[in-house]
Amino acid sequence: MKSLRLRVRSGDIESYLCGSLLPSRARDSFFACRALNLELASVREAVRGNASMGHMRMAFWRELIGALYSDERSTKRELSAHPLYSHLSTSVMLHKHTRRWFDRLVDARDRDLDGVVPETIGDVEAYAEATQSSLLYLSLEALGVRDVNADHAASHIGKALGIATLLRALPVHARMGQHYLPAELLKKVSF
Repeated sequence: MKSLRLRVRSGDIESYLCGSLLPSRARDSFFACRALNLELASVREAVRGNASMGHMRMAFWRELIGALYSDERSTKRELSAHPLYSHLSTSVMLHKHTRRWFDRLVDARDRDLDGVVPETIGDVEAYAEATQSSLLYLSLEALGVRDVNADHAASHIGKALGIATLLRALPVHARMGQHYLPAELLKKVSF
């Protein structure tokens, strides 16, 4: 688990600091989910514009997530070699994480590989909801919180975090030839 914490510390210091403050019963799950998010987010840069290679990597992550919720032993045996598998498996068993949150996270990062510019602000919000809010829902589950009001707050907080993260990363995304500024907004300010 120490290696996951170091991975999150080096790739997402804000999450590392927040996760360090969580009760011990939720901490391991939090770091496993955040490490998964870092893995998914790093695929785009790792494949450097080769979307088909990135989609294959995302297929691996889909299969790994599926194995966490499957009873099929042969699939689990093959995927259990990945360092994140055992941590995520333990988290799913202990906290009964909802598979949908993992699936949304993988799907959003997979669609991101195609480099499609969001058309509307709603598209940016949907991306932030699928990524950051999904991570917050998993964190709430790790804490034992399953409440519609908490989920509603996590949805709004996740969207705000996601949009702020995208704005903060504008220079990084620009170097990679990507941006998340909605086309409808760019049309309003074009010269």
